[in-house]
Amino acid sequence: MEGPIRPVIPPQAGVIGESRPSLGRYPRMGIVDANDETIAELRHLVAVIDDTIAQLERVRRRADEIEHRRVGGDLYRVIVEAEERPLIVESLSDVLDRLSSAAGRFRRAEATALAAEGWTHERIGQFFGVTRQRIGILLSRERVR
Repeated sequence: MEGPIRPVIPPQAGVIGESRPSLGRYPRMGIVDANDETIAELRHLVAVIDDTIAQLERVRRRADEIEHRRVGGDLYRVIVEAEERPLIVESLSDVLDRLSSAAGRFRRAEATALAAEGWTHERIGQFFGVTRQRIGILLSRERVR
């Protein structure tokens, strides 16, 4: 019977303070301004995601309350008349709109950064799963802003 299977770890891997070998295909710029537009849009997107999580937790509690009342025998018309604004569907629409807007702003900033680093519209389009024409429109809107 053989012993436990252990992963093969190359010599020197993971040693603290060790400099990593050049990745060749993945050039680095060194230190980058943490306030660049793409980072700012990424931070905005994360803030929207955090707000979304809190809002969805409130929606979930309200959904549980509605289910509890209905299972308890309340009529839908009684439940709906007592429901406070924003309604569940209104909250969900707001969440989707805010996420879509923040994601679009981040996508635009990221596409602009990739184009500035030499990626073609074709390559950016492949990365995002859209046509190069769509990227052209996205980037032309960025120039207009």
